[in-house]
Amino acid sequence: GDFDLRVVSYEVCKAPKKINCCDVTAYTYDNIWIKYDVTTKENMTAIKALFVGSLNNKELIRFRVNDMCTHIFFKPLILAAFNLTDSCGIFKGHHAFRVDVRATTRNLYGGKFMYGNWSYKVSFFNDKCNLHCGLMRLAVTPRNKIEALF
Repeated sequence: GDFDLRVVSYEVCKAPKKINCCDVTAYTYDNIWIKYDVTTKENMTAIKALFVGSLNNKELIRFRVNDMCTHIFFKPLILAAFNLTDSCGIFKGHHAFRVDVRATTRNLYGGKFMYGNWSYKVSFFNDKCNLHCGLMRLAVTPRNKIEALF
């Protein structure tokens, strides 16, 4: 049904590649935002992603995106976050941005979602190295009934 959510926690995790192309710090604020500070050590292209979603510790969602820049939903997010042109390469340097997790989740799921304690592990990488891995915990409740579920 209609939902509201609160970001309970966010932590950096280990991504699948041995080498990290970026140094990333991330923190949550106002229970819906994640702010990222990314220093990219080299140019990166063809960013892949792996998303794993668990509800109350049971894995329900697992999907892989082979190129973020060709995905209908994720391309606008990565272009905006890294201030990219349509070439979609992430350039070496410093990038700071924030993500409204509530709005992004509503856009992705169309305003309907299953209630409970969600955990998402999201890894971004290319064939050579990691961009970032994050583990986000969300409390998803009926709209206007947000409570501390964790």
